[in-house]
Amino acid sequence: MEDHRVRFPDASYCIADNNQTVDTTRCTGNAETYTDSDTTEGAINVKGLPAGTYTLVETVAPVLHELPDAADAWYTFTISEDGVASDIADAKGGTTMLTDASGTSMNTIGDTRATGSATWKKTDIAGNALGGSTWKVTFCPDSSPNSCDEPVTITDWAPTDGSATHTECSATWACDTDSAAGSFKLTSLPWGTYTPVEQKAPNGYVADTTPRTFTIVRSKAADPIDATQLAKDVGSTENEISITSLPMTGGEWTPRNVALIGISALVLAAVSYGIVKRRRRG
Repeated sequence: MEDHRVRFPDASYCIADNNQTVDTTRCTGNAETYTDSDTTEGAINVKGLPAGTYTLVETVAPVLHELPDAADAWYTFTISEDGVASDIADAKGGTTMLTDASGTSMNTIGDTRATGSATWKKTDIAGNALGGSTWKVTFCPDSSPNSCDEPVTITDWAPTDGSATHTECSATWACDTDSAAGSFKLTSLPWGTYTPVEQKAPNGYVADTTPRTFTIVRSKAADPIDATQLAKDVGSTENEISITSLPMTGGEWTPRNVALIGISALVLAAVSYGIVKRRRRG
């Protein structure tokens, strides 16, 4: 059937994946003339385009994804007089177009995943902040949850010069960005699971080596995207004071250990006293 709709040069059209409601605050073109005929998530197929050159721009990214930089956001394609569409090209020469192993365009525009963050605190048993602890964090990406990266070391960052930005963190997520002693914040976290374990406690305290696993967005690719897991509060980890003056014991002791030993000694003494007293009566 011949298409008699009138088309105007330099007109703008808005198309949403699977024909969802168009955000008219982000796309101000005609939202009714053309629609997506492909029901596959993330695939858009527009039919009936007249011959000409088209400029394509993504205005709203999928959930938990970010739009490409403005310089890379424009793409072009042409429709020939006989209705053949060219490959989509990156008009700015950016790197957001995906290609196959041979370098051939897949007509696929890649969006960047939104990254997450995680926070936790290090305190004594009274809730007072303790600076100076060191942690090992193991990351298992959602794309390969059973093939985890080597653990990385995270050291409590507590600058004394008033610095508000940790410049060493610009190139990696494995870096504490919170300047307060005893407070940790990891940013730019890729999707997957993380397991922090305290390796070195603050001076004078015993490390709590309990693993504290958390997830950013999803633990494996088969899981649904969960926007509530983009920012995680891992909670607070308490350290007990280390007592190292007990003779001939080795290792580190805490007041709780000493108290338990003291109670055990008292119980043993009471039992021994009872046995001796009973024997004397006999």
